[in-house]
Amino acid sequence: NASGKLSLYRAGVEPAGWEEFTLSQGFERNDLFLAEMRHFIALIRNEEASRCDFSEGMRSLLWALAAHKSAQEKRLVEL
Repeated sequence: NASGKLSLYRAGVEPAGWEEFTLSQGFERNDLFLAEMRHFIALIRNEEASRCDFSEGMRSLLWALAAHKSAQEKRLVEL
């Protein structure tokens, strides 16, 4: 959301409810993109191994698409 806070509703645990995560002090959003760019360049140069495999990438994509759908439709989306 606009405040930078992530809210996650946990339905399958006891007690069910919302869990909130806030950003760390001094967090800079742009640092995420810069770190990813550096890692990508290192991959191309064969200086580093990939940090995730195909199945992890697919799982991340499914989570991101579900979060987007949930935000767009203003409802819970099951995975």
